[in-house]
Amino acid sequence: MLRTIATDQAFRGLRRAPFATAAESCVLGYTTIIYGRNGAGKTSLSELLRIGGMPAGADGSTVTASVRQNNQNKQVRLQSPDFPYSVHVYNRLYVQESLGLFLEGRGHSEPIVKLGKRSVEAAQKILLFEEAGVRLRKWHKEVRSALVAARKSVDMREGIVKSKVIELLSPGDAGRYGTATYRIDVVRKRMHKADGSDRLTDENVAKWVAVANAFSRDAIDIVLEPEGISNLVERVYNIVARSVDAEPLEYLRAEKTREAWTEVGVSIHDEGSACLFCQNGTVSADLLAAYRAHFSDSLATLRQDLQTSKSDLLAWRESWVQLMRDLPDENSLLPVHQADYAECLLALDGAVRNAITATVSVESVIDKRAGDPLEPIAYASPGFHVETSSALQALNHVITAHNEDCATQDKAKRAAQDKIEAHVAASEVLAYKEDGARIMKAERCNLALIKALGSNDAALQAVKNSQQDTTIMANRIDATLQQYFDHDHLSVSVSKDGKGYVVMRSGHVATALSEGESNSIALCYFLEGLDAEGVRPESSIVVIDDPVSSMDRESLFAAFALLDAKISGVMQSIIFTHDYELFRLLLRNKQTSYTKSQKKISEGDAMETAAPAVSVLEMVSMRPGAGAREGSLRPMSRQLLSHASEYHYLFKKVVSAVASDQSDELPLLGNAGRRLLEGFLSFKAPSAPDFQAKVNAVVKASEVDSIVATRVVKFAHAHSHRDDPSPASGLDFPSIELELEALMAFMQAADGAHFSSMCAAVGVVEPEFDFKPTRL
Repeated sequence: MLRTIATDQAFRGLRRAPFATAAESCVLGYTTIIYGRNGAGKTSLSELLRIGGMPAGADGSTVTASVRQNNQNKQVRLQSPDFPYSVHVYNRLYVQESLGLFLEGRGHSEPIVKLGKRSVEAAQKILLFEEAGVRLRKWHKEVRSALVAARKSVDMREGIVKSKVIELLSPGDAGRYGTATYRIDVVRKRMHKADGSDRLTDENVAKWVAVANAFSRDAIDIVLEPEGISNLVERVYNIVARSVDAEPLEYLRAEKTREAWTEVGVSIHDEGSACLFCQNGTVSADLLAAYRAHFSDSLATLRQDLQTSKSDLLAWRESWVQLMRDLPDENSLLPVHQADYAECLLALDGAVRNAITATVSVESVIDKRAGDPLEPIAYASPGFHVETSSALQALNHVITAHNEDCATQDKAKRAAQDKIEAHVAASEVLAYKEDGARIMKAERCNLALIKALGSNDAALQAVKNSQQDTTIMANRIDATLQQYFDHDHLSVSVSKDGKGYVVMRSGHVATALSEGESNSIALCYFLEGLDAEGVRPESSIVVIDDPVSSMDRESLFAAFALLDAKISGVMQSIIFTHDYELFRLLLRNKQTSYTKSQKKISEGDAMETAAPAVSVLEMVSMRPGAGAREGSLRPMSRQLLSHASEYHYLFKKVVSAVASDQSDELPLLGNAGRRLLEGFLSFKAPSAPDFQAKVNAVVKASEVDSIVATRVVKFAHAHSHRDDPSPASGLDFPSIELELEALMAFMQAADGAHFSSMCAAVGVVEPEFDFKPTRL
């Protein structure tokens, strides 16, 4: 940053070392605010910075700058290539030159009022390209909205499929079909390869859901046919039909009780033995032989076989009963076989019941033959074993299929899950693919619009780049004027004949700009120029001298806002002003930074002392000899910083100078006195239309001597930029002292209480004026 400058010879009323006062306490900061009255040398100092770096130098003076770089102070000539910064200065001389170049065409570029048809055509092309850009961006926004909507619809349908699959299949496999484990990318792949053919009927959906959600089943290990049933039946048939090798005695056959008794008796009697029944007779050999021929061994064998067959038949029947008890219910089988198993089980149960009923009839045949074992029975098979065998075969087929599927039930379960997933995807696939087609179409449109926008923007930028710098600057100045100064009456626009641009005031071509209008345009031109190519904010020093000269109060605030917006990013800014109101605005804007900086300096911070964040200085002019003036800088007094308004400051300056016997500032206080008087009159007569009317109103309402009032009015006109711009001849010390004393006497006579209060407010002793109007 720039700290100080000095010249080898005096430059336009400046000291050769204008920063010499107070040594290290009087240096520029990264932000510097310099207050000074008109004539103090502010413009000279800003001009020294403006032209000091030019090859010709500053009126032959060599300018040496003290800069702070890399935490080191060093001396370098402002004209030298080693000077590390670019300096951009705005002052009244810049205003005159820039407006001449900009408005009247006295520079290398075309003036704003003489731009040719090419610029107008470029502006028209820019308008067309911008309109096309608006349309393309509108379409692009609509396409993006459609693309977002289609993608949301796709996401929604994928979510529906995911939720439905989880709902149907998670009961049987919660690990695979959870909200976190059944991923959306799996659903997306399924949707991409799905078609409507995978949809299932409600009945099949229920079937496959049951398979998919079935728990694991074990194989059924059971013998489905009681052992020996076929041989047993055949044996019964043979036994009941067998003939006995015996010589039957008819009288015994006719008497079953006797026959049974005799059979027992034969077994306990021998030939020649005494009869055990009658005790009298003897059993003859012939009789005994006859009995034994009747009760032959084959009869005994038959009886034994009949008994055995009956026992086997009863055991067979019990085995069937037990078998039916041991058979599992249908829930023990895989769901796919449960219905067939239940049907076969019901058929077998009926067959077994029929078979058991048939075995009762077989048992009765056995009993019949046992009752008359010597009489064979020709008996035909009831055929019940064939019916039972058929039912067993069907049941066995189902169980065999179940057992085979048990070995592959995981595979079958996965196949069922796959069918359900495919079915659910197929339910949404038509709308899903319609959304996908919408996405593809929207993406193609999006790419096409992006390409079209790029081409349009490139063409727009090419036309903008082809515009002349002055044209671009005119547009930017016009926009800045409207934004900050609200100059609806002042604008930069295309001329009616379409051949160039003109400055318009209230709809008419401006033939002559006022000083305020010129300053507004010049300030905008300067600040917009800081954005020009090649200007680097990080190494730029911006110097602005009196940016609000001849502006009204509203424009003052606009200028302050514009400065704050445009120069806040530069490395260093230096602002000169004679306007106390702008000075207070600038100071309040940097108050926090200034307070922190001053605290660091007071605590001995060497870095902050060498390069303050904020520096507030005062430009003053001293008179070392007759006819001479030297402008220099000094730290701003605490008193000035503490004053609430410019009016307070001016009052103290003028009263203190008049009351002092050794004030060397008297010749510089004429304009300050005028401004003080204007403020007082506006306070006392706010409704009066002009300066003279305000004076008359005050004189009428008070005891002010008319001669004093006339002298004060004449004095004010001599120092005014408004009512009477022709300045009076130079005043010597005694004369200016009398004029200012008359001013103080006027204010004291007009409102003594106010005068006394002001003296108390600014901390000065109220003077007693020995002032007689006759001396005027």
